[in-house]
Amino acid sequence: MSTTYRRPSGPNSTSVGTALLEMIRANNEEDVYLRDAGVVALARLAASGQRNEVFAPLQNSSTAVRMALLLAQRQLSASEIASFLNDPEPRLVADAVRAIHDTPLAAVALPQLAALTTRLSSFDDTTGRRVLNARFRLGRAEDAEALADVATSSDVSPILRREALALLSEWSKPSPVERVYWCVGPTGAAGGDTGHCGGPPRVLSKLMQSAPIEVAAVAVALAAQYKITEAVDTVSAVARDTAQSPANRAAAVRASTFLPDSRANSVARELLVHASPLLRAAGRDLLVARDSVAALDELSAVFRSGTLTEQQSAATTLRARVEPRAYNILNAQAGEVAQGKLPLALALDLHEALDHGTSLSGLNGERSRRQSQFSKQQEAWKATLQAGDPLRVYRMALEGGDVPRGRDLFYTKVEFQCVRCHRVGGSGTSDVGPDLTGIGGRQSREYLLRSIVDPGAEIAPGFVYTTLTLTDGSFISGVLHSESATDLRLVTTGAKPGETFSVPKLEIKSRVSASAMPPLVSRMTLHELRDLVEYLVVQSGTPKS
Repeated sequence: MSTTYRRPSGPNSTSVGTALLEMIRANNEEDVYLRDAGVVALARLAASGQRNEVFAPLQNSSTAVRMALLLAQRQLSASEIASFLNDPEPRLVADAVRAIHDTPLAAVALPQLAALTTRLSSFDDTTGRRVLNARFRLGRAEDAEALADVATSSDVSPILRREALALLSEWSKPSPVERVYWCVGPTGAAGGDTGHCGGPPRVLSKLMQSAPIEVAAVAVALAAQYKITEAVDTVSAVARDTAQSPANRAAAVRASTFLPDSRANSVARELLVHASPLLRAAGRDLLVARDSVAALDELSAVFRSGTLTEQQSAATTLRARVEPRAYNILNAQAGEVAQGKLPLALALDLHEALDHGTSLSGLNGERSRRQSQFSKQQEAWKATLQAGDPLRVYRMALEGGDVPRGRDLFYTKVEFQCVRCHRVGGSGTSDVGPDLTGIGGRQSREYLLRSIVDPGAEIAPGFVYTTLTLTDGSFISGVLHSESATDLRLVTTGAKPGETFSVPKLEIKSRVSASAMPPLVSRMTLHELRDLVEYLVVQSGTPKS
């Protein structure tokens, strides 16, 4: 005998909502499939006219019930979800932040999300970036002030403080690229101008004197970008202050390039003979803006006697110059690299500087000469590489990377986040990929470069992801644990990760092995690839040659 289900109507529909919430409470998120089924049912009940019942505030409800209500409200893009921004459970707050920021809910609940900038110290960096971006999207004068306050807060992580300043630096001309998930999306401060960005002058002095290096560096760059003349004395003081770190001073020196400071010439000359390569490089950059002839002499000499840091900085400085001599210097050094007279670590910097130098405005007849020289250098570089080398396109990224930038990419860049699969020095919680602690001492630079460019070229033992097609037409996948003459043992990675099971070889029709690591090189620039390699190299002390 079959029974036909009839949806309760009228007063009885209340019992449906009550029953659903009781089921979700009793399940307590143990069975996520049952939880999700309850969420779908709650969303449909609310959409059918029982919105008040489903979305009524339940102060004493369990975390499981509140999570289900939050997910149901997200499905319906319900503005009531903003109430969860004050939930006592951090996990629910983070989910509410994502729901508002990443969905059409932002149109109605963005102000409530932006107000959380006063609570950033209680959020992880991923959640905090969405809160900061809410301020940027709103683009009001009060939002600029709030971002400036975040940048001065010692309770907020340096990553979020730096992000707040980065958003301020885009205030007058927002990028079309969404900063949280790096695709084209909604931006903020539309139609704004530097006039409503009143926060930076107020906080520059404090930031540059006492903030972490990475925050202070962005602060002085912000002063330069907006040409905040009120900051001249502060920037000049930091540039001359021997108690400041070389990085802070170098950032202030470069900011002076864009500010009307009569003391800049003397500062530049003093720094040309400083013990710090970082400050010597900054001094040359400042000299370029004040005395280009003398600066080009200094920059040319760097390639004969300077450190790698200075040489890379010189290449970056020269790439923006329209003087024919500047391009001649770059061209000569690229030839030296191709002949092995200068380190390979300079190849990428010089290549990109030559490429960039062909597209500058104001070149006129000089442009065709530069393009011809660049083409010849490309051919000279290709001649140094083996024709069948699978790393041919990427060899410029083998040496010369920046370790701090590589560390940031490894841990924080959304497209990479290598730490989701790997451990380094005790950091990380995943065993999906090999532990990379000390990897630079066990493997060569070339191995590390190849592992990123072509993860399947040489897979670490114990991390071979294998897919089996069985004789009955079914498929089985897992990490290869061991193999005997009669069977394969795989470790599951799906619903029950970590379980080991055996598959008789007689039942296997075919097998395909690959690395579980995605081909990330398609998502990164050569500079990012070089920085990642350098970060992995130093996970050791001394890498293999």
